Amino acid sequence: MKFVITRTSSDNYVGVKDFSTVEELVNFMREQKNPLIIETNFAFNEDINIIQEYCPFGVDAHEIATTPYSIEIYDDYRE
Repeated sequence: MKFVITRTSSDNYVGVKDFSTVEELVNFMREQKNPLIIETNFAFNEDINIIQEYCPFGVDAHEIATTPYSIEIYDDYRE
């Protein structure tokens, strides 16, 4: 399953990662050494041109707009 990946501590960190198994997802979490928040992707089905304005260089806006779920690496306090 494909997820848009973001970090709590960075507005510029955006990527897309595909996990084939839950074990891969758990290993990814362990590598981050932080909890993960899995939720609906806020940019799913949004206008690709708008997404492109806010994405870092090299990020595929179409892929972000077509990925229904996201993972936030919870590496900082946000409330």
